[in-house]
Amino acid sequence: MSKAAVEKNLKSTADEKQVLNNLLKILVSKREITEKDLETVLEITIQKLVELVHAQAITIYSIGEDNLIHFTHAYFSEELYKHDDKLKEAYQKKAERLRNFTLKRGQGIVGKVIETSESYISLDTQNDPNFFSGIDEETGFQTKSMITVPLVTDKVIGAIQIINKNPPDSPG
Repeated sequence: MSKAAVEKNLKSTADEKQVLNNLLKILVSKREITEKDLETVLEITIQKLVELVHAQAITIYSIGEDNLIHFTHAYFSEELYKHDDKLKEAYQKKAERLRNFTLKRGQGIVGKVIETSESYISLDTQNDPNFFSGIDEETGFQTKSMITVPLVTDKVIGAIQIINKNPPDSPG
C-alpha cells in the first residue's frame, strides 16, 4: 500500500471516529433517547462491523410477539456496489424486502441458533443441511458462508449473522 493510500485511510478512519464520537456525545447529552436515536446508532454500528470484519452483509433478527423470527436489520457492504447507484438501490431494496420476511422458530441456521442458544459457523451454506435457501431465492443474494450468534439477555431475544466474510484484500 502506498504512503498516500495509508494516509488517506488513516484520515478516513479519523473522520469516521470523529463522526461517531460526536453522535455519541449528542446522545449522551439528551435527557431522553428516542427510538430513532437508537436506530441511527445501530445502523452505524452495523455498517462499521461489516467493514471491520470484511463481510458482505449482516442481518439482525428478533423474536416477535407472534413467536416468529423477524428480520429487523439487514445491511449490505458498500463493496458490493461501489460507485454504482443502480446496484446500491438494488441492495437497498433487498434489505427492505428482508424486513418483511419471517421465519418459524427452528427454521434455518438462525432458527437453530435461537432454539439452541449456541453460535453456529457454516463455511459452505449451500451444502449445509440447516441452511434455509428460501431467502436467497427471494432476494437473489447468494449466501456462501455465515457466522450466527444468539442475542441473549435473560433469554434468547434474537440473533445476528455475519455473511460471506472476505479476506481483507479481496473485492466484495
